[in-house]
Parts: sequence; C-alpha cells; structure tokens
Amino acid sequence: MAIKLTKEYGKTPIEVFYERGILGPKTVLAHCVWLTSIEIKLLSITKTSVAHCPISNMKLSFGVAPIPELIRHWVNVGLRSDGIKENNRIDLIQEMKIASILQKAHNLDASLISAEQALKTKLALLK
Repeated sequence: MAIKLTKEYGKTPIEVFYERGILGPKTVLAHCVWLTSIEIKLLSITKTSVAHCPISNMKLSFGVAPIPELIRHWVNVGLRSDGIKENNRIDLIQEMKIASILQKAHNLDASLISAEQALKTKLALLK
C-alpha cells in the first residue's frame, strides 16, 4: 500500500496524511517501520503518536521501526501487542522486552532502549 501511494501521489503516506490534516496529537499510527527522515520530522512537529508492535513486525517480517530516532525527535511512542494472529499472545511485558532487545540487535548498540525506557513507554500507553 505504501509503495502504491508513493507512486500514485509522489509522496509517502505520512506526507499525504500531513497534507490532508490527518496527523496530530489525536492520531496514532501503527508499525511505522519504513520511515524517512522527513516523515519522522512530520510526526514530531504534528505531535502524532506511534504504536510500536515489535513482535508482530518481526513475525510478519515487516521490518524494524526506528524507535531510537523517533524518541530523539520527541515522537510519543507506545507499545502495542497488535493481535493474537500477528503475535500469538497479548503480553505487554513481553513486548517491552522484545522492543528493547530488537533495537539493541538491529542498531548494534546495547545501550539503546533500557528497561526503564521500555517500562515508561508501556506506562505512557496505558495512561
């Protein structure tokens, strides 16, 4: 879908959403695994949130969301488990663990997404 939109409009889906006024503090986008630097900036300036589903993204081979980059740009990131068929279980504690480990492995940086950050992300989602 994203590739089709980009070819049809000459813009990424998030750029199209921005132009149409869809992004904002009441909008939550799921997955966000293939973001460009422009898209990350648009999410940041519009205060759009991202629902990070690491286990679902891994199981379905979607890719790895650039969570450290989103956090650096002050994008609100919350954890989600997606659904049973995409995840095999709905367990936010497991999502916290996998979110942290996945970013460390993907970015080759053991200092990324500490347990404290993962817990804050989960708590932010539950507010």
